[in-house]
Amino acid sequence: MKPISVLLVDNNPIFLRVAARFLETHAEIAVVGTAAGGEEGLARALLVQIPVDVFLCDVHVGSERGTDLLREQLDTLRQHGTQVIMVSGEAQYRPMCEEMGVDFYMEKPVAIGPLVKLVDRLTA
Repeated sequence: MKPISVLLVDNNPIFLRVAARFLETHAEIAVVGTAAGGEEGLARALLVQIPVDVFLCDVHVGSERGTDLLREQLDTLRQHGTQVIMVSGEAQYRPMCEEMGVDFYMEKPVAIGPLVKLVDRLTA
């Protein structure tokens, strides 16, 4: 069975490192890329080049919003069957994300244990 592929996009490089390290300790999960604030182009390129099982993105990423990146890539993500998790420390973004059709919305701070369980559940 191939590992679950995950792309992480967040404006906090520490969260990216910790989440990627923790997710990859589970044999069934492979983090295929991370992009921090200011690296939105990298995230776009990764989404185009590598179909991923799970796309986790912060609402605020660098100079633009993760929701803009999501709107731009949503058709591609849906074609690949990608599960979308949006995260934010601001609860007011939940309705907008749900309206856009994200599969799950998490409020920060994101606990890594529940994140791993969510990734497992969404890709089961």
